[in-house]
Amino acid sequence: MKSDSLLVSLSKYRPRDGHTPLENFITESFAWILRNNHEFASEFLNKLCGQPDTSKIKSIDTQVCLSGTYPDMVVQTQSRVFLFEHKTYTRLSPNQLGKYREYGNQKYGSVTMVLITGSKSQHEQYPDVALTWLDVYVFIMELLSSLTTSTFLKEFADLLKEHGLGPQPALSYESMISYLPSKNFRSDLQNILWKVYEAVRTSDRIKSLYNSIGEVVEGNIKWNGDISTFWGRVGTEYLSVWRPGLFVGCIVESKDHRNTYMDYSNGIDYCLVVSFDQKVSENGNTKHYGLIDYERDHVYASLVTEIQSSIADVDGYELYNHLNEQDPNRWHPLYLRRSLSEVLKGCETQEDQVARLVTDAERLFSVLVASQNFKELRKKYMVSS
Repeated sequence: MKSDSLLVSLSKYRPRDGHTPLENFITESFAWILRNNHEFASEFLNKLCGQPDTSKIKSIDTQVCLSGTYPDMVVQTQSRVFLFEHKTYTRLSPNQLGKYREYGNQKYGSVTMVLITGSKSQHEQYPDVALTWLDVYVFIMELLSSLTTSTFLKEFADLLKEHGLGPQPALSYESMISYLPSKNFRSDLQNILWKVYEAVRTSDRIKSLYNSIGEVVEGNIKWNGDISTFWGRVGTEYLSVWRPGLFVGCIVESKDHRNTYMDYSNGIDYCLVVSFDQKVSENGNTKHYGLIDYERDHVYASLVTEIQSSIADVDGYELYNHLNEQDPNRWHPLYLRRSLSEVLKGCETQEDQVARLVTDAERLFSVLVASQNFKELRKKYMVSS
């Protein structure tokens, strides 16, 4: 194989539709390492095959055109052709792997489809081999001491870890209760809540809860992760139309939400937020959605009472009614809240923390969608002009 310059290889990195800059950068870096460390490349392909393969590697290329599609990487050996698709935190497009496989088979006769992702929840569309970048990280670290040369391997492993694709630490109690001065807490929190989002969007429990209100996951559930864009909160939005809407995650800045209860000395909260779209009424004073003023709606009043009585079913959470504030935020009137540090008490690993947050998200979501008042309110508002 022809050895090339790392800088020349990375200069090929360019924006591509359906890919993030990080995905493209990792692809070019990984391809360069495979091309320039033959020993590691052979060991890695053996891992993919599940058995030793002595056939010589002929080429490792990126940006190969297959009938107008571009798999991230194509590796050809004397006996096999591997097509790679790399994802960090994005999903595959519809039938993406199917198209690669079809066009790859047309060009090469037969291909092995390899998918490498940020989490196992992104494994879909039936690749021949499915790995996570954590699997790649662990494989590199296990091989480092035995390889004759380890050119840039450790640096690539560090790159994965830095971007949340290697082993990640659990949120510490100290960082949760010392949110503001904790340098890395925000990125660690976003990484964990992203994994919660990935888990709940494929959760059978969540799907059944959507079915109970006559709705579906697709088109509703979405990630709210950019704090500067999403007004101080990080997590998952469950109902995209706020009539009413539901969000589960953490409020990390109170400026927009104006939650006067927030006390950073006790850390931040994990909470469910009930939200309403707002329009100004004809007299210009009362805010409401369309022709319905939810604050004066008896169904909404019944919902608040029902949530208050149902809160016992969600251990440790309490109801916060923002309309009781002197200056209420009518966009986000209701919260089921609990200190994040209390929610995660006893969890030793990040995996444990993600599982706990998923469980609580399902429980919080179920409190609302099990309510007949909530169903009636959403039906009533969804048909309003």
